[in-house]
Amino acid sequence: MFLLQLAVILFFTKVAAFLVKKISLPSVMGEVLAGVVLGPSILGIIQYTEVLSHMAEIGVILLMFAAGLETDVNELKECGNTSILTALGGVVLPFVGGSAAAYFFGSNLYESIFIGTILTATSVSITVQTLFEMGKLKSREGLTILGAAVLDDILGIIILTLIAGVAVGETSIMLLLIKITAFFFLCWLIYRWQLVKRMAKIITRLRLQEGLLSFTIIVIFTFAYISEKSGVAAIIGSYIVGIMFGQTPYKERVLKSIQPFSISLFIPIFFATIGIRAELEHFSATIGFAITIIGVAILSKILGCGLGAKMTGMDLMASIRVGVGMIPRAEVALIVASIGLKNGIISSPTFSSAVAMVLITTIITPIMLKYSFAVGNETRLIKS
Repeated sequence: MFLLQLAVILFFTKVAAFLVKKISLPSVMGEVLAGVVLGPSILGIIQYTEVLSHMAEIGVILLMFAAGLETDVNELKECGNTSILTALGGVVLPFVGGSAAAYFFGSNLYESIFIGTILTATSVSITVQTLFEMGKLKSREGLTILGAAVLDDILGIIILTLIAGVAVGETSIMLLLIKITAFFFLCWLIYRWQLVKRMAKIITRLRLQEGLLSFTIIVIFTFAYISEKSGVAAIIGSYIVGIMFGQTPYKERVLKSIQPFSISLFIPIFFATIGIRAELEHFSATIGFAITIIGVAILSKILGCGLGAKMTGMDLMASIRVGVGMIPRAEVALIVASIGLKNGIISSPTFSSAVAMVLITTIITPIMLKYSFAVGNETRLIKS
């Protein structure tokens, strides 16, 4: 039965992607909407299962690895200051705005602060796929978004640990900081010593069947696991591995090998599961609260991240593009919301509103990105 469900998901995502591209919209939007149609919200053909969850996780990990492969390290450094201010703006304003909105609707202090924490999360997998399709991933805006997303994730996880720790009576913020520092120091050592390049060279010389591809996947999954255990999202680990492989002579070969099964299987499943997880019938009970949270989620990222980018010299339209690219909340926000629900910090209706926010921000971002790049000055693309 599962195999048939898998076939149905892949068929509908490809058809939906084709149809939305016909009206000049990014295919990722069609894949998410296909999940909504197939899931409990409309047809009820597909249910969210643990197996689908694992396949979706592989999909987003492979997607962020590909984004790392396409990232120019020197240009990423050049966008460093912009990314830092963008990340700060994208954490502070959503946190304050989300907490205030929830408190206004009657949530207690801990629940209000936790909702603000959920809104700090940024899941740029949607943005990455959209920028890939538009050929803008190597633009200054694209690199700023990628750099800011890494910092945004770290800041959000630290806030989550602190708030959740206080709420359930156990705080381990210092241990978290040590683990995060150790993880990034390990990444720096591996990058500095070019260990990935050296190992890839050895594997290539052994002439194993698809040896380089197997080695790449092993490294991706290992780093994703270590990253997650260090308190950083798994997608950050896979993105860093992508950067490492991008600095080797095997970049194009790896990309050519890994893209076919990523794009044809795992990545569509990831985007479809976002729609499948949206159970729209639960939203009617808290529609006013959900609409407010969604509005705050969108505006706070555009204003907070956009202002951070503008302060470093970006023009207005470029700053807005950066803000729009930071809007989506997908797997990170869902994980944070699930932690809150599990520990009794937030209620079931609040969790449903968080899922609604994830769905809406996922759907509107590709549309807003497309039109933000269509107006204003032409963005500068980085040549590899």
